[in-house]
Amino acid sequence: MCAARAANGGPCPQFSPWTAVYYFYRWQRLGLRQRLNKVINALDRMAHERTPTPALACVDSQSVRLAPRIYEHRGLGAGKLVNGRKRQILTDSSGRIWAAHVHAAHRHDSTGALAMLAHRT
Repeated sequence: MCAARAANGGPCPQFSPWTAVYYFYRWQRLGLRQRLNKVINALDRMAHERTPTPALACVDSQSVRLAPRIYEHRGLGAGKLVNGRKRQILTDSSGRIWAAHVHAAHRHDSTGALAMLAHRT
């Protein structure tokens, strides 16, 4: 329990307001952030006289070390011997991010890339 809340009965300053957390998870469940990203990217591409969806995409990954006490979704990446997570992004030729995926570092890049491509379509 937060010491500030116990002292004055008010909200804990370390946490976001409950409404922000509620709407974040609601939008995540509805897939609203992904749909907004797709629409904004398509509008930006059309503003630059390009087709709404890219014909060519680039997938890249980065392994990230985690703090010793974080145990959720972590693994030892064989290539770089990084104990942590791997983040992958799918971009078009202009650098617009179309999808992002985070998974344990021991999983191969192809599994994360296939998950991103399946989720994007």
